[in-house]
Amino acid sequence: MSAEEQKTKPDVQDVETHPVLDVCRSIGMTQLRMKRVRDDYYDLPLEQRAALLGAPSIHHLCKTILLENQKCINSDCSDPRNSRFYCIVLQYSTQLQSHKIFKFVRTLIDKAPQKNYHFRYAKEQDSDALTGYSHNAVTPFGLKTQIPIILSKHIMELDPPIFWLGGGEVDTKLEVSCEEFNQILKPYVTDVIIDAPAEGSDKSKEGQASNE
Repeated sequence: MSAEEQKTKPDVQDVETHPVLDVCRSIGMTQLRMKRVRDDYYDLPLEQRAALLGAPSIHHLCKTILLENQKCINSDCSDPRNSRFYCIVLQYSTQLQSHKIFKFVRTLIDKAPQKNYHFRYAKEQDSDALTGYSHNAVTPFGLKTQIPIILSKHIMELDPPIFWLGGGEVDTKLEVSCEEFNQILKPYVTDVIIDAPAEGSDKSKEGQASNE
């Protein structure tokens, strides 16, 4: 794109037709909105991203990341209770606490040994291959591999009850209904984030994707 074309390109454009929208509609989702954003979207602060999309707050901006249980006894995702990989959907304004993922997934199988769980962020090449989407484009819809989804419970508490997430391309963002997402995709819903430190605390940031 030339410099002149870049200058005249709008900050956001409504998208009416897209493969991800087709997938969403095919599974019964009706409350959808997609926008194509400017090229420097990820260089902007959350407040400006929210303003561009018309999101109610920065807390309505969400992302999908892939975690791998490196000690999983299974090599694939066929058993959602003990999957090698999980898609985690959480807010950009929060930080993942992988120990909570570790504790939650262990509850899915009674008396599961701790030694069989060790969560790390999936390698980028694994994420690309399993989801079919590149970094910053990952969405839970139309995944190349059926991967169980874990949704941060705080997303279900948003008001209004909608959220934005990746739309299959780096520059497409998708708004969905919390209720429809929960009812149709049937994710596991649990607490996955680091609790905010108490006022005055000097506790440093944590959250490396590990259960150690």
